[in-house]
Amino acid sequence: QVWRHIGAATTLQVTSAAARVRQVRIEARSTALVRIDERALRDSHVVVVDIKAGRTDKLVLDLPQNVGEPRVVAPSLSRVAAHEGGKPDAGRKWWELRFSSALEGSVQLQIDLEMLIAKDAKTLNLPDIRVQGAELETDTVALSAEPGLELVPSAKGETRVLPTTELPEAVARQAGRDLVAGFRSLRGPVQVELGVMRRATVATLDAFAKTVWVESNLLPDGRIASRAVVLLQSAGRPVLRIALPEKAEVLALTVDGNNVKAVRDEKGGLAVPLGGGAQLRVEVRY
Repeated sequence: QVWRHIGAATTLQVTSAAARVRQVRIEARSTALVRIDERALRDSHVVVVDIKAGRTDKLVLDLPQNVGEPRVVAPSLSRVAAHEGGKPDAGRKWWELRFSSALEGSVQLQIDLEMLIAKDAKTLNLPDIRVQGAELETDTVALSAEPGLELVPSAKGETRVLPTTELPEAVARQAGRDLVAGFRSLRGPVQVELGVMRRATVATLDAFAKTVWVESNLLPDGRIASRAVVLLQSAGRPVLRIALPEKAEVLALTVDGNNVKAVRDEKGGLAVPLGGGAQLRVEVRY
């Protein structure tokens, strides 16, 4: 408050009273995609925090101790640091998020975690994220694994297995063909223990020729002019190697009608760069 005195200042009578602190009430909901490969578990969480009453410039994340420092992206976020004080449960650690301005309404947190996996690990627990002081309304998790890993999930507590068709479309699209399972909890974070079995992958062809034909013409001067065409089914193969007759001179080379430059490999064959595409037509004149 501000006062202005007209004339000489007089004594102001002031009565003070303790202000009533407005309690901050928070709710949260979370969606995550967990990717697992031979070496690590990578967890990408989107947590929406709804501040139902009051304002705050600080949130505290409660994370498993073995996931390391989280990478957090959020509006007006100024600092992420280990929380000093407090008593987290055994095997867990608190991380303090500080904001440059007080939060109210809804705020979205993008939280990325990584956990290394021991070579002989037989079980894994999916990391769960908790926001201190917040009631977690729903938690949805999509799980994906690279080929060669077989995961046997066991849901705990309020967690139930969710058909992959019921997962949020954006998360399912990110997981792609490696999507293994989905989980949802309507009370508290998803809790899942995974049995891990490693399988040997089977090598398959990354390209094969569906059709090959060669036309040759004998010229009056005794030379032979030839055209070879290969219709190729490719699964991302970068280079096609073609063995030409000895002393053959390359006159033209195209892939899908586009001229390309080729080089000789160490055995004298032709190394043709394919670029992208699953169905390719390679033509060489020599």
